[in-house]
Amino acid sequence: MIKDGLHITDKGLQEIINIKATMNNGLSENLYAEFPDTLPVVRPVVKEPIATDIRPNWIAGFTSGHGCFFIYVENNIKLRSGYRIKLIFNIVQHSRDKSLLECISSYLNCGNILETSRGEVSYDVTKFSDNYGKISAFFSKYTIHGIKALDFNDWKLAAEIVKSKDHLTKKGVERIIKIKYNMNKSRGSSY
Repeated sequence: MIKDGLHITDKGLQEIINIKATMNNGLSENLYAEFPDTLPVVRPVVKEPIATDIRPNWIAGFTSGHGCFFIYVENNIKLRSGYRIKLIFNIVQHSRDKSLLECISSYLNCGNILETSRGEVSYDVTKFSDNYGKISAFFSKYTIHGIKALDFNDWKLAAEIVKSKDHLTKKGVERIIKIKYNMNKSRGSSY
């Protein structure tokens, strides 16, 4: 519509606003006030996914765009190393995609679906045996692409350190911390 110049007419602009009213979080109160004749367009009905619709390469591709691999390092004086290490695999989506995350969870046979206060749903795998035995094994077979592959490889390296119990030593914790601070948003930045 914009390419055709329709946005410069009142009617065309209203049509664009009608479409925006249906997308993501809709319109702000200010936009509704500016465009009181807004009628959100009817969204097409999307068939709810079922677990048999999900394919492993699709999950790998979806994770390349939406998945996250985290390493949490917490001080814990009760542990010999002084730290608690926790690996997490996570995918966050809008609440309308809860059934999609449930299908992924079902397919991978692990993790939990949590609803957040921001209208999102989060698929989290926090149990080490699931992360090591299922998530790491799955994405080693069905490849993640892009920069997310680097995060996965680092996360997997940290998982190997935990599996070997080296995370219980000061040297192992130091290696994990070094890995953690080169992942996700910190990748490639100088500290």
